[in-house]
Amino acid sequence: DEEDLLYRIVQESITNAISHGNASNINIEIKRSEDNMLTIEIKDNGSGSIYFEKGFGLTHMEERLNMLGGSLYIDGSDGFTVRAQMPIRWGAREN
Repeated sequence: DEEDLLYRIVQESITNAISHGNASNINIEIKRSEDNMLTIEIKDNGSGSIYFEKGFGLTHMEERLNMLGGSLYIDGSDGFTVRAQMPIRWGAREN
């Protein structure tokens, strides 16, 4: 579930950046914290918008993240940023 969701988040964010924001640069950053929390952030340099409505893609992302114990943050004030966080159930870190 997590792997599919990560793929869909990146896919939807890139599609939105190109289709709606006319972005020419998209940065994707993936981090794993010590407490097995995964954060993925997709930020573009597109037109952005502080007023936007969540369409099907963003709504679906948020619903799936919530089902997995995660959360979604969206900011359109400087380009567009999508940040998703969720706990990782596999690959526990060893000390």
